[in-house]
Amino acid sequence: MDEKEMEFLSAQVNKFADSCRLLVKAGADCVAALRETEDAFRTVFVQGRLTGKLEIRQALMERIADEALNLNVRITKCLYEVFGHRPTVEELLTKSGDDLQSAKNFGAGSLWRLEDALDKFGLALRGGRRIRKE
Repeated sequence: MDEKEMEFLSAQVNKFADSCRLLVKAGADCVAALRETEDAFRTVFVQGRLTGKLEIRQALMERIADEALNLNVRITKCLYEVFGHRPTVEELLTKSGDDLQSAKNFGAGSLWRLEDALDKFGLALRGGRRIRKE
């Protein structure tokens, strides 16, 4: 092989090596961009889910308790006796089990049903859950 052919082959090898380096860099840039996009998507998704949960929780708190929690007539009447009106879930959470049991016909069974209904939404009366079903 003469000198011209060697120079030509050397130039071709260098071009090939440069192309490979560019591809590797472009690949690394693509991977980095994909990771950034994935992180951004996760952040938006999680924040959206949290925002959605907070909005749902706030909407629940503003609803009338007997409708939102699907309470029976006995409990609804007792709540009316305690509050003087049909309370919202938020108002209901300001009372303890003792406060509610001061109402006529609001016994341990009613308290258990109410605490169970609240528990389904991750909520509890002031002072926490007192009655546990055996």
